[in-house]
Amino acid sequence: MNTRRVIPVVDDESIIRSRETYHTRVSLCRELNMFDMSNLNRLQKLEDHAPAGIAAFWAFDKAAFEEGALSVQTKQLIAVAVALTTQCPYCIELHTTAARNAGATNAQLAETAVVAAAICAGGAITHATHLMQE
Repeated sequence: MNTRRVIPVVDDESIIRSRETYHTRVSLCRELNMFDMSNLNRLQKLEDHAPAGIAAFWAFDKAAFEEGALSVQTKQLIAVAVALTTQCPYCIELHTTAARNAGATNAQLAETAVVAAAICAGGAITHATHLMQE
């Protein structure tokens, strides 16, 4: 059995194009005022137009993050992992802050990020089996 690992070669031009694409997307999001934390100030408008649904959401959210079989810190670390996989900047910011407030360390947040990345990578690999022909 060949156990030699193949490391993909990425040229400098590919890295530069990737960075340029990332910075273009970030700039566009800023221009469109997307993912600006001040947008959360508009939550009251949402509540004004859908009071029952938003009230139900806040009650659910509060219950989900209360201390229970899992500690608040553990629940917030789970939320950070989910936020990283959904790539929601609001959730990443809010739940990272809440995890830190619950006592999470840089090491715990780093391990949470690695677990989130592993789950995403694992999903890609296992779903790639659908690409293989018999």
